Order: sequence, then structure tokens, then C-alpha cells
Amino acid sequence: MHMRPGTSEVLVVLQGSIYAGFISSSANTTYLKNFNKGVSMIFSLGLLHFHLNSGKGPALAIVSFSSPSPVL
Repeated sequence: MHMRPGTSEVLVVLQGSIYAGFISSSANTTYLKNFNKGVSMIFSLGLLHFHLNSGKGPALAIVSFSSPSPVL
């Protein structure tokens, strides 16, 4: 789990499948889903989240941040 306090994050799956989840700060609820090739997901600023390879082969994704200095 991690969060980026200074930016939002967009992740696009290019190959394989990625399991991702986040914890809603307002409802204190965990949301989990498996994403396959071609699907994108957005993690809002400061949202506690994770993403990992859930397939048997390699996974490839592109990540973009809404800020030039995302505070890693």
C-alpha cells in the first residue's frame, strides 16, 4: 500500500493483468478489482492504494501523475 499526497495517479494496463485496490477515506471501505489489458484506473490525490501483477506472465502498465513532482 502507498499513497501520493501531492498528486493523482492514472494507470493503464498494456499487457497482462493487474490486481488493484484502494481504501475509501470517506466510507473506510476497501475496493478490489482485477484489471486486464486496455483498462485504466485513476487513484485520487492522497488515496491509499496498491497494484500488483495478478497473472501468470509479465504485466506492463504506464503510470502518469497529475503533478510534475508527485512526492514519491
